[in-house]
Amino acid sequence: MDFSTSQYALQKILKWSVRSSKHEVQSYDRSEGIFHIMALNRGPIDPDILYDQNIHRSETVWDDRNTPEINCRRREAVVQQRWRPETHTFHMPVGECTITLQDVEVLVGLSADGEPVIDQMHDDWGQRLSLTWLGAEFHELANDADEETITRYARAYILQLMGGSIFADKSTRYVHLMFLPFLANLHHTGRYSWGGACLAWLYRQLCKASKQGVREIAGSLILLQIWAWERFPIVAPQLLHVNANQLHGRAYGSRWRDQFCVTRSATHVVSQYRYMFDLLQPSQIV
Repeated sequence: MDFSTSQYALQKILKWSVRSSKHEVQSYDRSEGIFHIMALNRGPIDPDILYDQNIHRSETVWDDRNTPEINCRRREAVVQQRWRPETHTFHMPVGECTITLQDVEVLVGLSADGEPVIDQMHDDWGQRLSLTWLGAEFHELANDADEETITRYARAYILQLMGGSIFADKSTRYVHLMFLPFLANLHHTGRYSWGGACLAWLYRQLCKASKQGVREIAGSLILLQIWAWERFPIVAPQLLHVNANQLHGRAYGSRWRDQFCVTRSATHVVSQYRYMFDLLQPSQIV
């Protein structure tokens, strides 16, 4: 029996165990050839802390109700299901963890130091700009472009980064105009804590997506994806080769731009990743 077949058989056993009336899950120790039984608690141990359990996504997952999956990469969807808005942390069997400002700065290179990204409310803050239009209008910069033109293209490029990744909305096709005033003087743009703003934006979107019935999630999903791969190697693809010299001066998360292999894990089976997190051990967290 090959690895993928044995994993499939194991997940069938795990699925049956979780649905049993005793709410137990079995883990298989390959070295000893035996199963270990672990009891699963329904809902939070202390409802005074996790007081929104009745509207949390995990409630429908436990009852095996037909709940829509979050429309994003499946690994991140499973991690997101363990997010609790009450504590702003991911609740794992071995404790709590969360994405920190240090993670943002190290993994994606956004500085956590600087002035807060805040401003007075404006009437046009609810308006958005099409990323498709930005890409078409500022497609290629002429070699003889003057300084003013270069500045406009730089603003357009930064707006595309904001709307497409850092502060992405659910559509991933627009960028909010509320960020435009911070690009008025590009010499001052770097003074702000963009890492802090990115993390706050992601926290807010994770809280919204934790509710039952929500099908989409916004925010910096590339940050969520890389963080999950770095902190939980059991759900990460296998990097085929990494040149450490290429990481000099770059964000650590850029190493995932290299080639990697996903054949060791069934990326199309959401339930498998739920079981993997149900069986998570302290040694499996970085």
